[in-house]
Amino acid sequence: MQNSQLFSNDRKRIEAEAWSGVTDFDSPLSRFSDIYIKECDDFLLKTSIHEYNLHNKRIVNVGGGHGMEAEFLIRNGAKDVTIVDIAIEQLRSARVRKEKHQLDGLDVILGDAEELPFKNKVFDLGYIYEALHHFTDHKSGISEICRVSKEVIFVDIMNALITRSLNYLGLFRKEWCGIEPNRLNEKEVRNILDDQKMKVKITYYFIPSYYGNNILILHCVKLFTKVINFAIGRSKRIAPLLGNIAIIEGKPNYDNNDSGI
Repeated sequence: MQNSQLFSNDRKRIEAEAWSGVTDFDSPLSRFSDIYIKECDDFLLKTSIHEYNLHNKRIVNVGGGHGMEAEFLIRNGAKDVTIVDIAIEQLRSARVRKEKHQLDGLDVILGDAEELPFKNKVFDLGYIYEALHHFTDHKSGISEICRVSKEVIFVDIMNALITRSLNYLGLFRKEWCGIEPNRLNEKEVRNILDDQKMKVKITYYFIPSYYGNNILILHCVKLFTKVINFAIGRSKRIAPLLGNIAIIEGKPNYDNNDSGI
């Protein structure tokens, strides 16, 4: 086995074993940082599907883990959502969520994103929320979800200049489980989706991390975030430099289909 495959398998093992215990989804949030993270998640989830009609759609949620985004998709009209994840403890949390929140359309499967156990184009939408940066091989994972889905929506962290600068200073180099995030870059994503005959739309946002519990600092973070996002919205050149999060949409490129229509 090649070294790259050994590295990939070891990374997957660490990711799968990092999660333990069942999450209590209904506990009130007490720390300002937890409330902030929840607000950011709500914004990104809502924004990612605001132009997509979820009604009666079948969705595969790769790397969906504990089921937060799956519940959101079902609450907003999806017919059913199938979570695929390599972490069994995460899927146990998703099952608890399904029972407690009465999510009849939710199903979970223990599996690898690079080898999805589905036929071609059986899902209307493939949805990945902040899981791609855990993948060792973006091309394999993205190609697989494109194979089984008619359209795709990804929300994930990008390898923006501002992030690379912080990494250089020693910040945000590793995930909490010790894995270095494999951040996306625009050219790579466009090339992969172009190979899958998909049109691509990428929308950048600046959403900084905050893990403290100081309300004054949090207000400063939010104000700074508004200023940067205003600049990103005004300039396409600034967007990939400061946008550390992106919503990536892939739709069939009918101009390149085999029928010539």
